[in-house]
Amino acid sequence: MRGSTMRESVTDVRIILECLQEAYQMEGDMVRSGKNIHATMIYPFVRMLQEKCRDLTEEQIHKTLWKEYEISGADRMFVERASKILEQYEGESEDEK
Repeated sequence: MRGSTMRESVTDVRIILECLQEAYQMEGDMVRSGKNIHATMIYPFVRMLQEKCRDLTEEQIHKTLWKEYEISGADRMFVERASKILEQYEGESEDEK
């Protein structure tokens, strides 16, 4: 059962990352101009990722993934690489224990 839960979590993160990648494509110019992500479609996806990743703030997640997006862009590698980056942080946050 635990393996099934872990697989679902990984799938969820990948789906969120795919959606985030699309949001970055659509609103990348706003991010580059310094617009606060709370006023964009990017924020809900960053928030969902933060709920799955312990010890990372929304800002840390966004900055890390934005940097990766700037390297990978619309390439499928963004999801793969971003997933690897977040893997080490996935799990219960201290508040959930």
